[in-house]
Amino acid sequence: MIWESLGSCDNYIIGEATIKAALPAKAPYCQYCTYISYQQSYDRHSCRITGEWILNYKKERGERCPFTFEMEE
Repeated sequence: MIWESLGSCDNYIIGEATIKAALPAKAPYCQYCTYISYQQSYDRHSCRITGEWILNYKKERGERCPFTFEMEE
């Protein structure tokens, strides 16, 4: 594929995606999410979806986490 410059861009189109992740019911935290990424240069974890740093990834989810879970009783 040959890279081609678009020149100036004054219009954008907006897309939307639906993604799914399976996390353990007892611990639905970023630690088990497939979208968590370790940044070795910063020694931190980040979310590949939201781009936010997750400081306590073993005990919580990010503030902008797009996942909502239906709890089964």
